[in-house]
Amino acid sequence: MIPYWYKLIASCALPFTRAHLWWRGRKDPSYRSRIRERFGYAPVDIAQGPLWFHAVSAGETIAVIPLIQRIGELFPEQRILVTTTTPTGSAEVTQRLGSKVDHCYVPYDFPSTVNRFLDAIQPKVLFLVETEIWPVLIDATNTRKIPVYLINARLSKKSAVGYGRLGKLTKQVFGMLQGVACQYPATANRFAELGVLPSRLHVTGNIKFDIDMPSNESASLERTTWCGARHVWIAASTHVGEEEIVLRAHRQLRDSYPDLLLILVPRHPNRVEEVEALVDRHQFSSVRYSESPQEADVLLVDQMGVLADLYGWADVAFIGGTLQGTGGHNPIEAAIHGVPMLMGPDRHNFLEITREFEEAECLSLVNDAESIAHHITILLRDHDGRTKQGKVAIDVVSSNQGATDRLLVLLEDWIGSAISPKDC
Repeated sequence: MIPYWYKLIASCALPFTRAHLWWRGRKDPSYRSRIRERFGYAPVDIAQGPLWFHAVSAGETIAVIPLIQRIGELFPEQRILVTTTTPTGSAEVTQRLGSKVDHCYVPYDFPSTVNRFLDAIQPKVLFLVETEIWPVLIDATNTRKIPVYLINARLSKKSAVGYGRLGKLTKQVFGMLQGVACQYPATANRFAELGVLPSRLHVTGNIKFDIDMPSNESASLERTTWCGARHVWIAASTHVGEEEIVLRAHRQLRDSYPDLLLILVPRHPNRVEEVEALVDRHQFSSVRYSESPQEADVLLVDQMGVLADLYGWADVAFIGGTLQGTGGHNPIEAAIHGVPMLMGPDRHNFLEITREFEEAECLSLVNDAESIAHHITILLRDHDGRTKQGKVAIDVVSSNQGATDRLLVLLEDWIGSAISPKDC
């Protein structure tokens, strides 16, 4: 069990969470809905005894959905619960899985909220996706003899150092994990150093590579409608501060390519008005993706769930969250379209993935507007070089696929151990 002092500190923090939600809700009103779920009050229509998967946000949710679908086929009598932390993750579950699974927000990691949720749901097993290490939740499930597994696990060197500073608490929590399916051998080594028994560690690869290769037929048709024969670059999953840099780069690029179109995709669509005003201040014309196609300098994307297709429109892609400390976002969706990629230096969330693309010379490092404009200019001038980089990117993805199949073998065994014979 985790120390009493940790539970006490966690309980004392509970009153401040409503203020935190209110603050988040100022910028993103979706955080103000379904608040009771975050405090452990599960919706009454959620079935008891599910196989429980928890993912944080949209990226983790999208990656794990094919695995969940296959688990549903293998265990058709078992109800599946998928929880998320963010509204974007919630939207992906609803859109992609619908009534095939139950869904709600995960409770905050406080003793009262977690126990209230577990009393209501009584899951048979819990699968945490990537780096969802919540001490109170893991301790409470362990106490109730509910096995907890970490799947598609990633743990950067920086995060491992942070967990290591917590000493005994980290070893206690990590030691409760019944199994960890890691993306890379280095990840497994870090988990072992932090307290996971070596016999419980497995290296299965990264399921984010296991996405379907696009046909590009529908994307090509829509691209023609919106873009015609223009050159196009995309700045995807951008955060505050990055749009300013991107728009300055676009201004430089337009000096050489007056007809160049920028597709600008803020990570959070609720920021679209703020970004639209910024585009206007830079004296560019813009059109929203939700509107009818019309010619503009900037296509501003104000919808969720469309980015994967929009990469297919682009000649070059800049991946956001990499110029201001966020740690970056998934470049694989761009790579499968055969698009050369640019990323800033802040890539710790996808360090192993980006290293593979960088070593294959289909991903370039940029630091500012000038370097973005420089690299894109080179790529737009060199059609053959751009095509070669795109093909290499696809090859990197193909060579890393298969993690879902390997992980499915583990999960089938773990789930079989967690459910009673009469439930099979």
